Amino acid sequence: MSTFKSVISTLSGAFKEVRSAQTKLKADKAKAEKRKADLEAQRAELYAQPLTPAEVKAAMIKVIDDRAAKYLLHIGASNLLGAWMTPSRQVVGGEKLPLGLQDVESMILGAGADLPEHNRLDDGGMRLGLIPTQERFGLWAYFFLGDVMKAKLDDILLACPRGREAVDGDGSTLGQRRQQIASIDAELAQLNSEIARMTAELTEIEKQFSVDQPEETEEQIERRVWAQRLGCDPDREPERFAHLMKQQQDYQARLNDDAKRPAPWRN
Repeated sequence: MSTFKSVISTLSGAFKEVRSAQTKLKADKAKAEKRKADLEAQRAELYAQPLTPAEVKAAMIKVIDDRAAKYLLHIGASNLLGAWMTPSRQVVGGEKLPLGLQDVESMILGAGADLPEHNRLDDGGMRLGLIPTQERFGLWAYFFLGDVMKAKLDDILLACPRGREAVDGDGSTLGQRRQQIASIDAELAQLNSEIARMTAELTEIEKQFSVDQPEETEEQIERRVWAQRLGCDPDREPERFAHLMKQQQDYQARLNDDAKRPAPWRN
C-alpha cells in the first residue's frame, strides 16, 4: 500500500472513532436532557400540589418567622444605632451634633425650654424614632409580636372550618416537600453542568472534524483530500480534476517503479 493510501486508511479509522465518540455524546446528552425534563416536571408538581390544613398552619408560622428576620435586616440596613448616635437635626455652626446626655434627658423628661436650643425635640429640632416602623402593621409587628401570634395561632385556626385538621395534622410534610425540591434543584444544577460540557464537546468535534456529514468511504475521503491539495473542486471542474488526478497517479506510479529497481551499485 502506498504511503498516501496508508494515510487515507488512518484518517478513515480516526474519523470512525470520532464519529463513534460523537454518537455516544449525543446519546448521553439526550439521556441527561430527558432526566432534566422529568425532574423539572416533578418540581413543578411539588410546587403546584395543594396544601393540607396542617401544612397551611406550618406555612403561616414560617411566614411569621421570615418577616421577623427581614425586620432585623431592615434595621441593619437603616443603621438604627448610627441614627441615634448622630441624629438628623438642625445643624449648628456647620457641624452635625452627636447625641448627648441633654438630648436623652429631654426625651425622658420632656424638657426643652431650659436646654440649649439645638437639643429641642420638636418640629424645629431633631427627629429620632425609637423603633423604626414601615407602616401600621409592618415587619416590626412580626418581630416584636411574632411569638404571641404563634402562641395564639391554634385558637384562631380552631375558630375556622377544618381548624381541627390544621391543629392536629402533620405539618412536617411541608418541610419534606421543600427538601425534595432542594434535592431536585441540586441534581438539576449538576445535569445543567453536564449538558453544557457535552454541548461544548460536541460543538468542538463538529468544528474540528465536521463529522456531521454522511459517512465516507476511503475512496471518497481520498477524493476530498486530493481536492483540497490540488485546489480543485471535482464537482465544478470534473475534467480539470480528472486531469490533475491522472498526473498525480502517473507520478505515484513512477515513484513505485523507481522503488522496485535495484540500486545502480548493485548491478
